[in-house]
Amino acid sequence: MWMRKGATVSDRGTLDLFRELEWKIQNGTNTSKELSYFLRHADEFLEFQLDALIASCGQDRIDPDVRAENFPMKKKLVSDEILVPITMGNPAMTEEVIQHMDGIGLTPAEIEYGCHYVRKNPQAQIDHPIVCLGRLWRDPETRRANAPVFRFCEGKKEVFLSWIVGAHYWCLDYVFLARPKQQEFDFLLSMDN
Repeated sequence: MWMRKGATVSDRGTLDLFRELEWKIQNGTNTSKELSYFLRHADEFLEFQLDALIASCGQDRIDPDVRAENFPMKKKLVSDEILVPITMGNPAMTEEVIQHMDGIGLTPAEIEYGCHYVRKNPQAQIDHPIVCLGRLWRDPETRRANAPVFRFCEGKKEVFLSWIVGAHYWCLDYVFLARPKQQEFDFLLSMDN
């Protein structure tokens, strides 16, 4: 299977091609031509993959600023099987949450991990808002930093952006998604997991 001329990564067949190439690279069965192609187009694939992840995690509403261009994915991702939901036990500032994570060997998870987490644990988002502090987006107009939050509001699942302003305290019921600092993999996560 090879990419037809004029095809884009958003084409279904091309997404399947990238998944097949990813598998071949992980298993050492790829040709040098396939590896070269994959590396040249990886950024385009990552951008499409985040938009697809957000769309596939069962949200009824998605903030219009929650999109790949505002939350670029990294090429090294942690397995979504080792995500840790953190509760603080009392209202806490963002800095306190991050310091707590750091003290127990964790780092804040990015939005793509939040997508995987709510897909595997759909009830979690209904029970508590889930905050992903691993990659923030700064609004170009207000210059305020925003964190993606998965929540259940008015009977709907949604991903929205919450301002992180000065002495902002997160409410007691918020859960912060974290991941281990050390355990990174070199290849993309499969969206089928």
